Amino acid sequence: MNIEQRIIASCPSFEVPYEELRKERRPTVLSLREILDELAGHVVQLVSEGSKDNLRSLFLLVEDVQTEIDNELKNAINTGFLESLQAETKLVGLDPELYIEFLGPHTKSWWNDLTKNWEASHDW
Repeated sequence: MNIEQRIIASCPSFEVPYEELRKERRPTVLSLREILDELAGHVVQLVSEGSKDNLRSLFLLVEDVQTEIDNELKNAINTGFLESLQAETKLVGLDPELYIEFLGPHTKSWWNDLTKNWEASHDW
């Protein structure tokens, strides 16, 4: 299963926005970064609407990726999805810490590093 299929399997509600993005961008092939940005926006929308139904399974996938050999995929998840998720969550006025309960140990380490870097960049 490729990463797009794994994401949709872990968060079935993402299938519609994913397919809409694919149609919108046709014939261009979507980059993983575009998919992960769209996924982050989808998660923020779900949380804004009070739905956390698929978050546990989605973050289990994120944690699984942290332990895989594919460093390019890990980097995309960490700097693409997690970074976008933090930024978009803050943009809508929510606290990014609301995701902490869903994070596995490897993901939480990345999350904390991103939070520290985010805070440090705003001190400038």
